[in-house]
Amino acid sequence: MSMEPWHEYLHVNEKLLWEGKPIAGIGDWRIYDWQDRILSAVFGAIGLLLGTQGFREAVTQLSEGSVGLGLLILFVVTPFIPAGIYLVFLQWPAIALAYRYRRYALTDRAAYIMDRWPTVRVKVIPLSPTTAVELVKGRRSSSVWAFVVKTSDGDGGFKVEKEGFENITDGEAVFCLIRSIQMGTQ
Repeated sequence: MSMEPWHEYLHVNEKLLWEGKPIAGIGDWRIYDWQDRILSAVFGAIGLLLGTQGFREAVTQLSEGSVGLGLLILFVVTPFIPAGIYLVFLQWPAIALAYRYRRYALTDRAAYIMDRWPTVRVKVIPLSPTTAVELVKGRRSSSVWAFVVKTSDGDGGFKVEKEGFENITDGEAVFCLIRSIQMGTQ
């Protein structure tokens, strides 16, 4: 049953109930927030236009003020261009190739997410009765998300992050397993 050496990460008496990996390719386009992608594309286009304008100001104008303004615009906008390119274009190949390097496991106490690229990272999501869980069903795959509360700053503010099993074929069964763990019947 084991595709990965999960025993290295499990506690004593922790029982492995399920393991899997994402399907090859992008499971279901509807799962991803298109509004975020459109907004990222708009900001990326604005950044690219401002960067081009700043470069043009710095190169073609002869007054010191124009060159300084152009360089300022160029340096402020430059970091946003690669970020926009990643958000709009490069994250899709990363999602499509996740089946090669990401593995999932579910035990009677926690959910484990292992990424093996660029280095091995293991995330552990403890499953308690108060952990909010969501099932998102698509045509080819499903995703099971757990909402994890993390502290974000020294002011005592909280941030809720969504982590879980993305683009798996048996999402409904995994969701039912998690609910039975939360109810103490597993």
